[in-house]
Amino acid sequence: MLHLYTGGGKGKTTSAMGLALRMAGHGKKVLVCQFLKDGTSGELEALSQMRTVTVWASGGMQGFYSKMGLADQARVREDMKKQVEGIREAMGLLTPDLIVLDELAEAMALGCVSEQDGMRLITDAMQYGEVAVTGREAPEVISDMADYVTEMRCIRHPYAKGTGAREGIEY
Repeated sequence: MLHLYTGGGKGKTTSAMGLALRMAGHGKKVLVCQFLKDGTSGELEALSQMRTVTVWASGGMQGFYSKMGLADQARVREDMKKQVEGIREAMGLLTPDLIVLDELAEAMALGCVSEQDGMRLITDAMQYGEVAVTGREAPEVISDMADYVTEMRCIRHPYAKGTGAREGIEY
């Protein structure tokens, strides 16, 4: 089944990683892939130490896509296209029971990953098992396809008062 965690509130990645942890705890094979992130978050380090979890090394995103120049955005789109193809190959080799595609929905919404490539990745992933997709602005095509849709809504966040991202909490 397809799980979608979306919306403007905190907890999308945390929910998907919790699902990965639960599957790994039952001895199931998990593939965790991140888009639009630099690969240094705490959950990746912890999950990579588990014997049934494979963490796909992303391209190491630096900065926010929307604040990049056109040349850098084009480079990111090309990197993401290669990443999608690499993930598809890894799925075939690993045959995971769960595939986490963290921030794929946002990458698609921003145009970093085409709708065609993103949906093909999701469809291919579902041939192996459960798929969890996260991202703030999930395209309707993913939402319509999903079996589980959870929308995170922000009521209050310390960022509004000037508190930056904190290690172990936001990353």
